Amino acid sequence: MPSDNDIQIHGTVAEGFEPVRALYEKNLRTLAERNTQLCVYLGDTCVVDLWGSAVNDTAFSADSLVNVFSSGKSLEAITLVDAYNVGGLTAHNVGRWDLAEGVEYLHRLSL
Repeated sequence: MPSDNDIQIHGTVAEGFEPVRALYEKNLRTLAERNTQLCVYLGDTCVVDLWGSAVNDTAFSADSLVNVFSSGKSLEAITLVDAYNVGGLTAHNVGRWDLAEGVEYLHRLSL
């Protein structure tokens, strides 16, 4: 686990999103991440814009390029829920669709 001197977190969070920063810091301290970035938009407004290093990497910044792995399941889940919410996904156009069953499946995957 990194020491307090190694952890560097930069960026901003909008009012009301302070718990996101706290969770971001906790994850940086306890997970196997070295350098991370997190940017969240609510509509057109950036409400979270954080970047940090658990190894005191002063070269890492908000503009550093990073690899993104295993993001497909999350994006697919968001797309399916959005399609369901706007009426684009119904039992008539996909056969048998059970939203509760889909949510339970995602929970089993620990998403």
